[in-house]
Amino acid sequence: MLGTSLYFSASISFLFTDKNIVKKFEADFVFVLPCDHSKPGVCMEVHVHKVGLMQDVLKHVGIGYTRHFGGIVPVTKVEAFATRMQRLYRTDLSAAERVRRKALGRANAALFLYPRADRQGFDFIGLLTAGEHVAAAAEMLSDAGDRRQRIRFEDRYELLRLTASGGQVRWTWRLTQAAFDAQAAAIRAAVRRQDDDRSVHQVIADLYAMPGFRGVRTQMAGLLRVLHGEWQRSRQEARCPYVSTRPKGYVRFLAIRKMPLSEVVDRMVMGRKPIPYARVHEKGAKS
Repeated sequence: MLGTSLYFSASISFLFTDKNIVKKFEADFVFVLPCDHSKPGVCMEVHVHKVGLMQDVLKHVGIGYTRHFGGIVPVTKVEAFATRMQRLYRTDLSAAERVRRKALGRANAALFLYPRADRQGFDFIGLLTAGEHVAAAAEMLSDAGDRRQRIRFEDRYELLRLTASGGQVRWTWRLTQAAFDAQAAAIRAAVRRQDDDRSVHQVIADLYAMPGFRGVRTQMAGLLRVLHGEWQRSRQEARCPYVSTRPKGYVRFLAIRKMPLSEVVDRMVMGRKPIPYARVHEKGAKS
């Protein structure tokens, strides 16, 4: 089966003039060639957007990939690791092959990788459905439905089931309690520093940069209450004037965009940004 997977990248600088203001921009362009998915390890791909990975994991868990394992793999070993996962756990199977395995009572596996902020390695999440599978004996599997064994991403977000409007229970992402407490502490410290409001602007920007999953949006509302409450206590004003009155946007389920793992590794080894056009958050529909 062929798909878009092998990329060539190039950089270009150009000038943009607007109202007599000249600005220089640098951009990365990616050219795509077909890739042979029949060769193990060649076509392992990485999500372009962090939110895209979180959406994809959520979708898989929602259809039964509830057993999981994960960790961190160094950038120098990640390609060999991905190849081994494909060879041993068959994480590269097509949709039709997965259906056949399920009919035989066998489990299916999926692997997700994303470069860490320190650029020294990759976070990985391995998922497994119910049924027989070699990974069940080889890995220490956890149950995503157990509150003590939730899937975590970047030690900051966790996947769990929450009751939505209408009483339906759905999977969503939210901040871990530790991440929520750290964000609240940063907000209080920024507001109490009255000699410079740049830190206040920064914590507000951090809030609105978080992915708009339903669980995160609920927590964001709580953090905004912390902000306004601390502002009222410290500044003697009803609310912080820097906060937008517009609600946080939903995460929209869009087409998943990826690029080859080999391309990401090459960029990291050369000291470049792992994914040239990565964005931390996107707006969209409920999740």
